Amino acid sequence: MATGVRISLDDCGTGFANMTYLTSFPISTVKLDRSFVQAIEVDQTSRVVVKALVGAAKTLNLRLVAEGVETASVAHALKDMGIDYLQGYLYGKAMPAAALIARFRALASRIQS
Repeated sequence: MATGVRISLDDCGTGFANMTYLTSFPISTVKLDRSFVQAIEVDQTSRVVVKALVGAAKTLNLRLVAEGVETASVAHALKDMGIDYLQGYLYGKAMPAAALIARFRALASRIQS
């Protein structure tokens, strides 16, 4: 972190091996796998797993990113669980850099108006 570099653990919760990385590397952010995120409204087990991962990450002072957020109701539930950042089609699909710049410029002009 002294150099400004941070390490994120991707697809957290999909295998035991990636959990051992939490103690092996200076992880700063945990990205929760979309398979859990998308199921939290309909699957109790997924909700329990996400809550457990949130608890572990918070205890270790890690930031949390939820991947695969596609609906406002899932976004709201994740924020209520303590997720720090949300990522997914609800906010935007992958796009070329030029399209992203145009989107930011349009947003900036609306904010300045």
